[in-house]
Amino acid sequence: MTAAVLLAAGGARRMGGPNKLLLPVGGVPLVVRAIRPLLEAGLSPVIVVLGRDADRMAETLEALPVQTVRNPHWEQGMGTSLARGVAALGREAEMVAVSLGDLFSLRTATVIDLVTAFEATSRGIVIPVFQGHRGHPVLFDVVRYRDRLLALSGDEGARAVVAGASEDVLEVAVEDPGVCRDLDTPAEYARATGER
Repeated sequence: MTAAVLLAAGGARRMGGPNKLLLPVGGVPLVVRAIRPLLEAGLSPVIVVLGRDADRMAETLEALPVQTVRNPHWEQGMGTSLARGVAALGREAEMVAVSLGDLFSLRTATVIDLVTAFEATSRGIVIPVFQGHRGHPVLFDVVRYRDRLLALSGDEGARAVVAGASEDVLEVAVEDPGVCRDLDTPAEYARATGER
């Protein structure tokens, strides 16, 4: 079974002002756009880690078939959120796709292709690559990497786990720029909303 952990707890300091994940892109809250391809690809459960504005975020997501968990230490960095999300996984999960709450144009077909690649390899980590750039979601063998993911703290995200296991990584070339397109600044948001 392939689960997903979506990291949606951060403060989005570079965006300034309101929580970017609640801002509309194409008439839909950004976080909902990030979740949809995971659900449409059949990943289950989809665990969304909340931090900033957790109550408003949970309200926004209540109609979706996702599980929300709160990270009381979200201000300490992404690593704490990833560890929290992995801790919420049941033992039946074999793979977990780690994704970001601001990936606004990820394609469902890409997620399906990554899961298929994971199932066909003996490697424990699968990473999408678009035009030479690594992106998300990153898939992990939960059995093999659970302890390392649970040990993450501060701003040390999945990148630290990947760096320590380079021989176990399969890079999958994709034709989906959405694996690398997140929204961090007002200018990026303006471009994204101007495209829709």
